[in-house]
Amino acid sequence: MSRYGSVTISGPAALVTRIVQSADADDLTALTNAAIAALPAGYVVVGITLAGAGDGATFTVTIEAGATADVVGGFTGMPSVACFMASEAEALLLARLQAGPTGGAFADTQVVGASKGTRFMGMVVKGTLASGGTTLVAGQDAIDQADDINPTTSLSPSGTPTFLPRNVAGDPLEVVFPAWASGDILQVRWQLGVQIGTAINALAVWPMVSLDGGSTWLNAYGLASRLDGQSFDALYPSVGPAEFMILGGGAVAVASSGTVRVRLGAVGANSNDGTGVDVSLGGLIVHGASSLVCERWPATSFVQPPVNGLTP
Repeated sequence: MSRYGSVTISGPAALVTRIVQSADADDLTALTNAAIAALPAGYVVVGITLAGAGDGATFTVTIEAGATADVVGGFTGMPSVACFMASEAEALLLARLQAGPTGGAFADTQVVGASKGTRFMGMVVKGTLASGGTTLVAGQDAIDQADDINPTTSLSPSGTPTFLPRNVAGDPLEVVFPAWASGDILQVRWQLGVQIGTAINALAVWPMVSLDGGSTWLNAYGLASRLDGQSFDALYPSVGPAEFMILGGGAVAVASSGTVRVRLGAVGANSNDGTGVDVSLGGLIVHGASSLVCERWPATSFVQPPVNGLTP
């Protein structure tokens, strides 16, 4: 049995099955290819299975196809097969080589034999398999371990995030996916080694996603990590600055079919010097232990979709 994709059964028409039968290799080839060609428009082949009968007299091929909207994987176009037959291994190998393909995309070879052992039937499957939404795509960006950086003199307390940088030049920590399948899930993990300067008592970090090449950034607020209750005032140098490791992550669905860019944004909040007087925001130094890891998963990999979304 060979399975080339999966089908979500959304109704009676989600999956169609065809079975052909013959004891002759050339005839089985013709019947199988004819059955594939006659599949309804808008269906993707996800399974082609060769089987042998118990009495050794005949063989079957089962073809299964799913409606395009319900399929993950499968063939990008209509595949074709070439069947071959022999009664012992050396002759079977020669027949297999003659069956091709001599060019184009090769997908699979299957060989079955009937219980009497008098002969074997083989089948070569030709065609291109879809891979865009069926496999994990991952990216990572990290700060050089020797490159501690001071990206800003202050973090905005106004809710406008500052992009966390990856080097002293201020280039942002960023992962770019050149192509995305709309509805796929973005899974993000990050760790930040930070030194907080004077007068920051709250730090929030969350992923920001751009679907238009960086012109507009959407916020994954539901994935935010926070550091609260820390006050490092110039009046009390013995308690600051201090260093922390902040970890965070989560998943969000992304409705885009183009380039997806992911960065980390951070905001700070004013602290108080203990006398009721607000003091200015201090600096934030990001350390070399920091990294941003992003993974793209097909939505079907999740039992239930993420509850978080992207907002302006």
